[in-house]
Amino acid sequence: MYYDVLVDASAAQYLAYCLAVDREVGVNYKLRDSHRVHLQEIITNVTLGVGADANGLKIYERTPSDRGSVETLIMAKTPTSGSAATINWASGNGKITAGNGNSLIVRVYDATSTTGSITITGIVE
Repeated sequence: MYYDVLVDASAAQYLAYCLAVDREVGVNYKLRDSHRVHLQEIITNVTLGVGADANGLKIYERTPSDRGSVETLIMAKTPTSGSAATINWASGNGKITAGNGNSLIVRVYDATSTTGSITITGIVE
């Protein structure tokens, strides 16, 4: 699965990616709720404004509901600025797993500016 996400980062001050089962308009509840996603690796190559914000890289698990969605923070750390960096778990053998029907959101944020790219490796099962 591959998605090219384009954002005008000059105004957004963040880069984000959502790893999800159902990314279509109109929710297929049976499809979504019988699958889950796993995040294996994050590769960042970003340049942040004045310097990396503390805990500016965050991973959330989003739980959908009929009244909107709830996002729960799973992990936060300070991103590397000015060079490529790779984040994985257990030397690439581990993963972060969302609950059935939930999605994972990876976000890199800086209070002044954010440019560059993030690459996500994940599994949909």
